[in-house]
Amino acid sequence: MQTNLNTLEGAIDYKFKDRTLLEMALKHSSLEIGVYDNERLEFLGDAVLELVVAEAFYLKFSEQKEGELSWMRTNIVNGNTLASKALKLGLDQHLVVSEAQRAHHPEPSNGMLEDTLEALIGAIYLDGGLEAARHSIERIFGNAIRQAVYKRHPKNRLQEWAHKHHKDTQLVYKLASTEGPAHARVYHSTVELDGLEIGKGSGNSKKAAQVTAADNALKRLRA
Repeated sequence: MQTNLNTLEGAIDYKFKDRTLLEMALKHSSLEIGVYDNERLEFLGDAVLELVVAEAFYLKFSEQKEGELSWMRTNIVNGNTLASKALKLGLDQHLVVSEAQRAHHPEPSNGMLEDTLEALIGAIYLDGGLEAARHSIERIFGNAIRQAVYKRHPKNRLQEWAHKHHKDTQLVYKLASTEGPAHARVYHSTVELDGLEIGKGSGNSKKAAQVTAADNALKRLRA
């Protein structure tokens, strides 16, 4: 484990002063050890990651409004991207789960990988502060942040398309359904134009689900 953790520290370019924080970040809640698993660190790391990426986009795209910046941030800080980055860091090999969890699910889910990466960022923040966390986030997400280009918000683009082609009709977003526990709720939304469904999408909030629905509608309409 010591060698493996050294390898992980090399991958994130940060050496922990308090190794217990790193070990805690890798302990899944299935171990049933209360506040000593990685859930609290995940809560903290999620906020730190959002802050660092938001700051980077705020500085990089000085003319863009809040909605556009939020959409661009979501393109980078989302479950699929986080899970992919976690795999590249080898977090699937470091994550410690209960025997029962491993027996039923030999490989960690994307959600578990996402949570572990956020917990790792939270651990770095506690151990070394914001600058250390920013450095590691840059190491992990730097290329995506640097290569990001301005993209108009899908809901704005869809509204413009609707106004151009159906001037007297309104877009209506509807919540179709929800699923999952309260701490990991998934929302499913649709968008209708003149009573007809033109897109649907899912997300971890009502707003995110609407954005995905609008984006899928644009792809369908080729707008």
